[in-house]
Parts: sequence; C-alpha cells; structure tokens
Amino acid sequence: METAQQILAGYLGGMNASDQWLDEGRLSVLPLAPQGDSGAYNALPGGGVDYHLVYTLTFRRDGAMGTWEAKVDAHTGEVLAFRDANMYGGVKGGIYPTSNLDAEVVRPMPYAGVSGSYANAAGVYPQASGSVSASFTGKYVKVTDSCGASALAGTAPADLSFGTSTGTDCTTPGAGGAGNTHSARSGYYHLTLWKIKAMAWLPSNTWLTGQVGDNVNLNQTCNAYWNGSSVNFFKSGGGCSNTGELPTVFLHEIGHGLDSNDGSPSS
Repeated sequence: METAQQILAGYLGGMNASDQWLDEGRLSVLPLAPQGDSGAYNALPGGGVDYHLVYTLTFRRDGAMGTWEAKVDAHTGEVLAFRDANMYGGVKGGIYPTSNLDAEVVRPMPYAGVSGSYANAAGVYPQASGSVSASFTGKYVKVTDSCGASALAGTAPADLSFGTSTGTDCTTPGAGGAGNTHSARSGYYHLTLWKIKAMAWLPSNTWLTGQVGDNVNLNQTCNAYWNGSSVNFFKSGGGCSNTGELPTVFLHEIGHGLDSNDGSPSS
C-alpha cells in the first residue's frame, strides 16, 4: 500500500501535506481489455479480458475541485487509471435541429450560466454539491426573452433539464422560468455552437469570444434583425412563424454580426 502511494506521488509530481486520503490503498480486481486489443473480439472463449490486481487510492486536494482516484497495478506498479471520481451534472434542453417543423431533440447547453459560473462545452457544470441554478445567460450568448427570465434550480450533481414543450412563442414546459421558451432554448444552443465553430477559424476575434445578445419573442411579426450589438427575433403572427424558432433565420442574422466585427468593411 505504501509503495502504491509512493508510485502515485511520483506520477503526480508529489503529494501535498494537506491532501486528504479517502482510500489509502484498497485491493481489488480490475477487468481490462487485453493489451493491443482493437475492440473486435477475436480471442478464444474466455480470452477477451485480462484481470489486474490493483490498489485503488482516493484523495482530495485543497483548492482543487474533484475527488481524485488512481488505480495502481499491484504487480507492475503501473498507474492504470487516474480520474476525477466526482459525478457532475449537466445542463440540457429541447431544441429544434433545423426548423420548428422538426420534433424537438434534447441537447447539452454548452457554456450555460450556472450559479455565477459556466458549464463547459458539453453542458457539464463544475459544482459537485449544494443548490444550483441554470440560465441562458451563458459565456458567449445572453438570451433576453420578452416572455420572462430563464432559471432552472436543482441540487448538484443532478442534471438540470429545461425539457421540451409543444406550442410556440411564450409556451414553456412548465419549469425553468417564463423565459424557457422554444426560441430561448434553440437560439441559445445554435448561436453558441456557431460561435464555437467561428472561433476555430478566427481565434483572435474578441467579438466572438465576448457575449452577444439574443433578444427573442419581441412583440412584432414576420421579421428579424441585427442591430449592431444583438440579434432580435419576433413572435409568430401574420402568417409567419416565430423567427426565433428558425435556425436558418437566426444563423443568418448572427452572420451580419460577424460581418460587422471581422475587421473588414461590411458589404
């Protein structure tokens, strides 16, 4: 056990005096695919798995979020696995993939706002315990919905799901606030992904890395526009769909934003 702890310390570049051991070295058997296995089973019956006797060591470190777990081979001393064992929650919600004629699909909400911080690109938020609240005030896109504010409360590390709903305009799933509308969810999701993709091509563009406004469910119909600082979308009516529920429309409008902020004159 002490040897396993020394191996882990070497793997990490040293342990801190304040590190708190939760499991100092528990022996167990870890099944793994054979070394060099391609993922396709081509061995004799019973030969598709190797068993390793391992020490499992778990600790926490002051100032570092996570419960850190290592598995050290008891025979070879190899560190077979090292991971954060905390179970983190994610933010997700129903969005229209291409238009409001589609059925909604549930997707992670990348970089959504969560209790004063942000989820990551996969919608996973960092808080491991306690009360949390998610909204569409994200790292790269801030939704302002004329129907109300978005706010979905929960207890970490549970998933925070804004859900899906029928209807249009100010219709919500019944949770997540009056601003948990089709336009808010779909616009937030698609505009954030658009900015992430654009940043891959223009990594030094500070407009892309900033927060853009997305105003939805405005009390007009049959139009949408870029006003120099935000994209703006109207409710349904007059024979027109809600323009904030149409990805082709809001991706067109955000294109005007990039055209105005790419360092070249707008055409």
